[in-house]
Amino acid sequence: MKKIYFTVLILSCFVGSYAGNIDIWGVSKKVDTLENKSMGAGVVYTKFLLPEYPITVYMLTVDLNNQYNTVETFQAYNHLGKTEAMTNAYSRLSSTGHQSIGSVNGNFWAVSGQNQPTELLGIPYSGSAINGELLTEPSAWNRGRTTDAVGLLQEIGFAVIDSTRKLWIDDMSFDGKVTIEGKGSFPISQLNRSRGVNKLVFFNQYLGQATRTDDTGIEVFIKPVGQQSWSVNNEVKCVVTRIISDKGGNVIEPGESVLSGNGTARVFLENLSVGQTISVNMGVYTSLTAERPKVREMITGNALVMKNGELTIRNTNETYNTTLYPRTGIGMSYDGKKLYMIVIDKMAGSVGANTSTMCGILKASGAVNATSLDGGGSAQMMLTGNIVNNPADGKERPVANGWMVFQNSPTDD
Repeated sequence: MKKIYFTVLILSCFVGSYAGNIDIWGVSKKVDTLENKSMGAGVVYTKFLLPEYPITVYMLTVDLNNQYNTVETFQAYNHLGKTEAMTNAYSRLSSTGHQSIGSVNGNFWAVSGQNQPTELLGIPYSGSAINGELLTEPSAWNRGRTTDAVGLLQEIGFAVIDSTRKLWIDDMSFDGKVTIEGKGSFPISQLNRSRGVNKLVFFNQYLGQATRTDDTGIEVFIKPVGQQSWSVNNEVKCVVTRIISDKGGNVIEPGESVLSGNGTARVFLENLSVGQTISVNMGVYTSLTAERPKVREMITGNALVMKNGELTIRNTNETYNTTLYPRTGIGMSYDGKKLYMIVIDKMAGSVGANTSTMCGILKASGAVNATSLDGGGSAQMMLTGNIVNNPADGKERPVANGWMVFQNSPTDD
């Protein structure tokens, strides 16, 4: 009986926040809660209607203080450049003791018609990470839309869960580097993307079978030393396993990563020999305050749309954010211990929303910071193997990545 009473108490409190009306930026809006239920350890699903718009909203609220859930980035088929239906990822990633509860889509990714090189199609435009390993770095994509100095440092919304299970939503930058003892350091320009002139690019297992390079550079293959694993904002010691010069498109063996250099980056890497030890640091920091979270999971939206409970300029300086679209977003509580995953339909009588309205709903739910993820036909929420919203395509759309919630609680009858 105690367990049943406890669950009912939680749901009653949650429903109460949507009883009758909610405040959206100082305007009282009617709300009709259609569904509200516990999905697992510290995870609540709510579906509600705001009839005055009208919009249908789907929300997963995750208590990150609960040790029996985890939030993890899923990458389509564990391979950059691919897309995958979230219902398929649910089947692929769920197992005993690691059962998926639900998910939402994540990053924008390169598609044909956007003047992107063929080899980059399907790759997320900005930062993503799985279990402490970066797949793509926080990049310059979609920046330069603000006019003031502070605004330039608060443009893109990165959602990060760190090693303490704390959520961060903020603009972030990348300053990865490779250090050779006695020879200094050289910056890593990109991860798993094209190698430019005088650039050092890092490739890893998520790229696929081979590097995407021409024959003008050098490629140094490395592995972490001993029991070390890849992590963010840590010095990872690596040993050089092999070196290939003047030949691109080289096969990446299991467990290997690659440092690929052209021009001045090549000159730097030519200091290395097989068996030598180097240090690699994947540096990620908040652009305005220079804090360095120990990143474990990361996805990226097109804009940081709410900061400290206030709308940012990014709600009005990009047409994508001002238009009524199907929306996916992520919000966080003040202490970073509560995660809000939201999807808003533009189908079946729901007119869609701009990011300002999405942020207002998140704030009314308890969020203070928010990022706007890929919307349109990609805006989808999956629960226990089923898409619960009404995708704008009329059917499920495969996506590049997203965040999936798992439960690992012991079996209890």
